Amino acid sequence: MGGGAMDCYVVTREVCKLCLGVGTAFFAIQLGSDPIIVGGTEEQKTKWLGAVAEGNSLVAYAVTEPEAGSNLASFKTKAEPITDDGGAVTGYRINGSKQFISTGGYADFVTVLAQTPEGPSFFVVEKGTPGFEQHKGEEKHGIRASNTSPLTFTDVVVPVENLIGGAPGKGLKQANQVFGYTRLMVAAMALGAGEAALGIAIPYAKERIQFGGPLSEKKGYTNKLIVPHWVNLKAATAYIESVARRLDSEDGDLQVEAPSPNCSPPNLPIGRPTMPSRPWADMATSVSSVSKKSSVM
Repeated sequence: MGGGAMDCYVVTREVCKLCLGVGTAFFAIQLGSDPIIVGGTEEQKTKWLGAVAEGNSLVAYAVTEPEAGSNLASFKTKAEPITDDGGAVTGYRINGSKQFISTGGYADFVTVLAQTPEGPSFFVVEKGTPGFEQHKGEEKHGIRASNTSPLTFTDVVVPVENLIGGAPGKGLKQANQVFGYTRLMVAAMALGAGEAALGIAIPYAKERIQFGGPLSEKKGYTNKLIVPHWVNLKAATAYIESVARRLDSEDGDLQVEAPSPNCSPPNLPIGRPTMPSRPWADMATSVSSVSKKSSVM
């Protein structure tokens, strides 16, 4: 639909202010679509992304495995080429299992990473394909509005047209491109939930009377439970939006894990985001003053 990293970040952040479960379910559809977005042929994009955009299909991203986790170098799901009498590849036979797959129990198709002779490759596997089983969802402690299910593939045969990109061995490159967005969206989910929590805490601090006055006027309370989190959320917002802009505007490979303190990304400061120079006590006074008139958030 033409959106980029910044658009996805904004939508994910706002949805997660309301419900992390719904936000995760929304994010899972984007995640499942990403291998097709970054590596699919035009025909695959039209067919599969078109179905998602029309609201007719749910898609899931099937990479994590029971023993390998998200360590792509250790996954065991295999895709064996099927050839005709002339030796041409006509399809693939997939065997393996995936674990903790968001929306996995309800997806109409999944983008699954499997090992081919040429290397890791993504395939589209449709619901109802013989040998493909979508199991009961996990009983989770939280984020329960989002389904998380194991998947198994037993001699699942898919046509060669379901090989994303049309050429085997490109899966790791495609996965690395996807990971940059996934880290950004997970950060957006946490940011939205954190802002929602603070949006509850600040009005409560104005209403809760203790020792002759509201909590919002107690510097011990605001210094410890309000101001530090407010500042950290603002710093996180600046950093996340900076990364989103870079993902949308730069051609370089930004799909990397978080840097160590001695290895910062280009153009970004080493270590933690710079905090405002004002002392906590002064900031607490400002927050308390504003809270008397209106909600800070």
